[in-house]
Amino acid sequence: IPPYAIETPSLDRTLSDPLHSFYESHRPLLLTVGQLEPEYDLPLQVEVLGLIRRRHPNAGLVIIGSGSLDDSLRKLVKSKPDAQHILVCGDVPHPETLCAIRDCDVFLRTTLYDGDAVSVREALHLGVPVVATENGMRPANVLRIPVADLAALETAVEQSLQSDVKHRPHGGSGEENTEVRDWGMAGKPRTATDPVAKDGSGLRDQVGAGAARVGGLDRGREEKAGESAPAALQSGGGEARARTARGGGARAGN
Repeated sequence: IPPYAIETPSLDRTLSDPLHSFYESHRPLLLTVGQLEPEYDLPLQVEVLGLIRRRHPNAGLVIIGSGSLDDSLRKLVKSKPDAQHILVCGDVPHPETLCAIRDCDVFLRTTLYDGDAVSVREALHLGVPVVATENGMRPANVLRIPVADLAALETAVEQSLQSDVKHRPHGGSGEENTEVRDWGMAGKPRTATDPVAKDGSGLRDQVGAGAARVGGLDRGREEKAGESAPAALQSGGGEARARTARGGGARAGN
């Protein structure tokens, strides 16, 4: 687990095209790394970019990874007025993915259900602000939002852009999830009124909205996305989707 298992990319290592050109022409730069699958609610990120660009006209979004929604996600992006500011670049070798994380302004991890994400820990280790959907096991210093909440995502991104987190590593010990703790949103102790209650009921209620959003990309998988999420939450199935990208590209859902 980072920071012990990660090699910090050299400062003189640069990105190759098309990432290099896209990074050069877009700031602030939002980045996500993972599988192009329904559970990662990527349409939410596509939507939030349009909102962010109202205040930051040069903002861009980079999506690294591959999966079953590759074609439909690209079609969705092309249908948006902000299409030229969104780069869906497929799998990228892990060393270059680390450089992309290092050089972005905010790292995004929006999910309908999820386990402990290596990419989140990598971003924290590299000193990058992280905005992620609450799942009950995010590391410290992650700015957490409810499931499928566009307004909360926009607010969190804006808050991250105004913070001084950038280039101040916050990887932690890497052992946070072995410790006994129960934290809620924004680092506060969890209570029964939190959007994600201890029994997971709040999260299950919110999954439906996210699944419906993803269903616009792949109608054939909408029912599966909506029904499998609660089961995965109860059985820890999100962890089965978190695979490591160490051997090659970023395709791993990490």
